[in-house]
Amino acid sequence: MTTPEVWTSAEVAAHCEIDIDYVRKRMSRLGVEPVDRETGRTGRHRYLADQVRAAVAAAPGKGRRDMAPPKLPTPDGLVEDYKAGRSTSDLAARYDISVKAVRRMLDDAGVERRTRSEAMKLHHQASNEPADTTPETQAPRA
Repeated sequence: MTTPEVWTSAEVAAHCEIDIDYVRKRMSRLGVEPVDRETGRTGRHRYLADQVRAAVAAAPGKGRRDMAPPKLPTPDGLVEDYKAGRSTSDLAARYDISVKAVRRMLDDAGVERRTRSEAMKLHHQASNEPADTTPETQAPRA
């Protein structure tokens, strides 16, 4: 009968690629109980190597951080409305989505977004357009 392999905290730290001071907390979170302690005044815990390997392999990963978020379905007319001069905040209110979602949809659709100065020019042009003063649209005078 062979004796099971026992790792010191330093060996566990090297296997898990963590600082030795976090070994006890990490093993506790993974449910690995220490077998005993190293000898000496400041003896650290020792763990069964097979249990450590199994727990680390079964632990959930952090996930991939380099993946792009999934593309959002673009509502019909959103791109056309933007190109016609509507602002991202107007579109967000119209389609009941966030401004960030509108920007993402425009980016996903390959639309080159307006700069802040271009947006301000459009806004001022829209607010400074003269009112229609044809005789048919004027209110009758009393």
